[in-house]
Amino acid sequence: MVEADDVQAPQVRRALADFTAAALDTNLVNRPVQVTAHPKQNVVEISVPLAGNGSDSTSRRAVQVLRDDVIPQTLGKVSSEVRGVPPPVPAPFSSRPRADCPTGRGGLDRGLQRETGEQSLPRPTS
Repeated sequence: MVEADDVQAPQVRRALADFTAAALDTNLVNRPVQVTAHPKQNVVEISVPLAGNGSDSTSRRAVQVLRDDVIPQTLGKVSSEVRGVPPPVPAPFSSRPRADCPTGRGGLDRGLQRETGEQSLPRPTS
């Protein structure tokens, strides 16, 4: 979602067109990129279908490129408020690096604690 004083102003419309073109040029998003203006609320809603399956490396790369490159170079020129940009998509658990996580449940619990701050559960007794 993009917020601007006048979402129908020529510079905002141009930035939206530039965003759409730049996003498609990355080959990391699919058509259609949908842009819906809400003039009374001074916002524009943008729906961008990402390439990939939503959680794979292609989708994560798409989010990164949009956030780091495309948005600042296009929409960032006309709006100080771009909301709803998704956070980086975490790698699936099975593909995360394991070098710091020894085998066994204790290692997994320590990894979880580092990521979430949650305390690990007591080990079951056998």
